[in-house]
Order: sequence, then structure tokens, then C-alpha cells
Amino acid sequence: MDKLYIFPYSGSGLEVLDCIDDISNIVFVSDNQEHIGKNFHGIPVISGNEFQKVSIPHLISVHGSVASYQNRLETIQRFNSDVLWETVIHPSAVVSKYAKIGKNVFISAGVSIGPNATIDDHVIILANSTVHHDSHIGTGSIICGNVLVAGNVEIGKQVYIGAGSTIKNGIIIDSNSLIGMGSAVLNSVGENEVWYGNPAKKITH
Repeated sequence: MDKLYIFPYSGSGLEVLDCIDDISNIVFVSDNQEHIGKNFHGIPVISGNEFQKVSIPHLISVHGSVASYQNRLETIQRFNSDVLWETVIHPSAVVSKYAKIGKNVFISAGVSIGPNATIDDHVIILANSTVHHDSHIGTGSIICGNVLVAGNVEIGKQVYIGAGSTIKNGIIIDSNSLIGMGSAVLNSVGENEVWYGNPAKKITH
């Protein structure tokens, strides 16, 4: 196995680690000075500057939160162009052989991906979420744990779906939007919008 770099050392980074049996070739990359130079679970943590010196590295990047999701793709673009992006799928995940999965995708434990679903590059899908048939998750989006995406849903780029949310079939959620935790989305969502509640409603800033 080639050395795999995981960015960052974080909760999601540890979930990636949990997918890998042989951790002897794992290295964490961090921008947190408190972590750099230390070892966690026997795995070294290096700085971004040190990582940039690595030739043709294998990398998975699982950064992003409710506070920073709109910057996910910008951060990814800062990595060297010679990066080999890796997709990591937990052994307990069920992914249809008819689904399409991009690069730098993380699919966590208990996730189900249905037939004809398309998961674009740089997507994170956390534990026990389901993406049903013919749905599309756009580049850089983050699907938190226990989310249900029904069939024929279109989710744009850099969308953040909070934990425990349900997305009705046929809904469109446009790019850079946020769905709050535990929401039931019954209507389509425009670009750069924030929706929350059951049923979900647009939040006015």
C-alpha cells in the first residue's frame, strides 16, 4: 500500500483511519500547531508545508464544517497539482455497482448509496446516511450523519446537509447552501440559502 496522507487530523480524519486495516503507511496532515510533530494512535502528524515537499502524494481531504463548508473547494485547490486523490469507503458501506463515485470521496460506516446515484469529487458522506437512486451530490458537498436523501434529488456544489436531515424526492438544493440539523426539506432550496426546521423553512439573515 502506498503512503496515504489524511488531511486534517480531526474527527472525520479519524473516521477515515477507521476504514484502514494497515495503518503503517498513514500520515496525518494538519494546520493546527498543537498537533504538528506529534503522534496520534502511532501515526505521525506533519505540517502542510512539509506535505507540500512530498512528490506525487496520495491524499484524502476531509476538512469542512458548518462554519467553513463554503471554503472546502478553495482549500482543496491549494494542494499541489500532482496530488493523487484517493477515495475511501468504509467496509460496512453499501454502494450500488450502478452508482458513480468520484475522487477524494469519503463514505463512512453504514452509508448506503443507491443505483444510478452520482457522487462527485471531494464529497464527504458521514455515518449511516443514505443516498437513494438517481440522486446527485455535487462537488465538495458534505452530508452529515443519519441523513436521508430520497430519489432523484439534485444537490449542488459545496452544500452542507446537517445531521439527521431528510430530503424529499425530486428536490433541488442549489450550491453553497446549508440545511440545518434535523431538517425535513420538502421544497427546493436556492443558491447560498440557509434552511432549517421540520418542515424546513428559509432563514432570513
